[in-house]
Amino acid sequence: MSFVDTAANDASAYPFQSAFSEAFSLALIRPRNIGAFIADITISERHRDELVITKHPVETGSVITDHAYKLPVRVIINVGYSNSSAQANGDANYVQTVYQNFLTLQENRELFSVTTGKRTIDNMLIEYINELTTEQTENALLLEIACHEVLLATTTTASVQPPGTSTPSNQANPAVNASPSQQGTQQLQPTTNYNSALYNTGIPASDINAP
Repeated sequence: MSFVDTAANDASAYPFQSAFSEAFSLALIRPRNIGAFIADITISERHRDELVITKHPVETGSVITDHAYKLPVRVIINVGYSNSSAQANGDANYVQTVYQNFLTLQENRELFSVTTGKRTIDNMLIEYINELTTEQTENALLLEIACHEVLLATTTTASVQPPGTSTPSNQANPAVNASPSQQGTQQLQPTTNYNSALYNTGIPASDINAP
């Protein structure tokens, strides 16, 4: 059975004035939302939490967290809206407006929170939106919305000393050392102290420089 068939059956069994509306949110039903939007009816919620684990052998005693990492959370939510719902307030274009609002939320790529019946997940984006209209759902909107978590990382900037101020005491802490300074191509320079020990012996310079 397709998503639309399942959703239509559920919608007929549970009218859009469902337990997920604002009035019932004050009772025993946990309020749900996708960003700023509250569905007329929430049909299903499917969470996916996945851990990527190395396929290579791990040495006994190793830190296991070095060999596995958590993927972003993925939530697929089936929701419904109807022009006859309390939220529509008699607006004949209600479902078209809701659909466009979800498309705009996806296009804007702004992080939002998702609250399901089991948990709240922050930093979400809409991965895809599935919508199919049939003769039974002309005045309703049944959506399959996949939300994908964005993992955020925090970075820091290390301060460095001005060039030429590095000392033996701060060499042990590379974060405070000066950054490398480009000097370009260097040419050898003559020196007056070359073979100075031989000059001091009284040997003629012609003999010192002779091949």
